Amino acid sequence: MLRRLHQLPEHSSPKLPPNDLTEDKVKPNPSKIKNGYYLMSIISLTWIFTLFILYDGPAITIRNSEGGVNVPVQHHPANDVQMKLISPTTNATIHVLFSTDCSPFQHWQSYLFFYSASRAKQPGYVTRIASGCNESQQIEEERWHETHIRRVMSDRFRIHFTPSYSGAKDYKFFNKPFGLKHFLEHSDFMGLTESGDVKDPSSIIILCDPDFLILRPITDDFTNERETIINPKRKKAFIGKNAPLIAKNGYMVSQTWEGLGSKWRTFNLNKIVGADSPAKLVDQTDAQLFYPAGPPYIGTARDMYRIAVKWTDFAIPVYEEYPKIHAEMCKCIRPLQVNTCS
Repeated sequence: MLRRLHQLPEHSSPKLPPNDLTEDKVKPNPSKIKNGYYLMSIISLTWIFTLFILYDGPAITIRNSEGGVNVPVQHHPANDVQMKLISPTTNATIHVLFSTDCSPFQHWQSYLFFYSASRAKQPGYVTRIASGCNESQQIEEERWHETHIRRVMSDRFRIHFTPSYSGAKDYKFFNKPFGLKHFLEHSDFMGLTESGDVKDPSSIIILCDPDFLILRPITDDFTNERETIINPKRKKAFIGKNAPLIAKNGYMVSQTWEGLGSKWRTFNLNKIVGADSPAKLVDQTDAQLFYPAGPPYIGTARDMYRIAVKWTDFAIPVYEEYPKIHAEMCKCIRPLQVNTCS
C-alpha cells in the first residue's frame, strides 16, 4: 500500500492531515496522567499486600485432607499460649469470636481469619463459633482445626460448636446472636453462675464477622487518636456525654455501620420490644448519631450476655418484619437500649 501511494502522480497525492506530533506538540492530559498514577499505585499496593500476606519468614507446609495443593502457614512456637491473653490496658482476658456455619465457603473464610489473627499477633483467644454441623461434619472440622490451626498457628485458636439456628425462619445469619449466647453459656471459658451471670464477667468479648482480615491487634482500648477514627459530630457528642473510649461494664464499642441507619425506628417496636421499651424514646438525631452499630462489637462478657439474651429475643420478630440480609445487624441496635450499655 505504501509503495503504490508513492507511485501516484504528485497532483493526485492524497491530502493527509497535519502530523500533530511534529507540527503541533501534544499537550499532556493531567487527568489521564493522574489516573495512570492512581492505577499504578493500586497495582503496586496490591502486590505489596499480597507479598506481605504470603511471606512472613520461615513457614512449614501442610497438605489438605482432600490431597489438594500444599498450603503455606506460619509456624508458631509451642509456648504460644503464653503470649498475651489480656488487654494491655485493663488486664481483662480477650476473646475474639466469629460465627460461621459448616459450609466449605466459611471453612476457608475461617482459615484466613485465623491466619490473619496469627500474623497480626492478635492477643487473647480467637474462637470460631460453628453452627449447624452434623455429626460427621463436626468430627472432620475438629480434626482439621486441631491439625491445621491449633497445632500450627496457635493453641489459643479454638472452635466452639452449636446447634443450627437457621431453621426457625430459614435465615442462616441467626447463628451470630444465637451462637454468641451459646458460647457465653456453654463454652469452656464461660458458663453461668447460679445467679445467671457469666462466670468471667470482666472478660472482653470482640464479636467479628468471618470475612474480616485482622491487620493489627484489636483490643478494648481506643484512646489512641492516631489509630482511632471518629466522626467529628460523634466525637463531640461522646465527649459531651463523658463516654470513655475503653470498653468496660456499661460501655460498648463498635464500628460505625450506616447500612440501615435509623430505619429500625420505623419498625413495629410495640410488637418487637414492647410498648414500654426505652427504644421508643430515641429520637431521630440520637438514633442516627449513636446507634448505627456494626461489627466488631466490643464489650465485657457481662454486657455481651445481656445483649445476647435480648438479641435472640428480637431476632425472629425483626426478621418477620424485615426479611432481608443484615436483619441480624439491625437486631443488635435495640438491645443496646434495653440494657445498661451506652
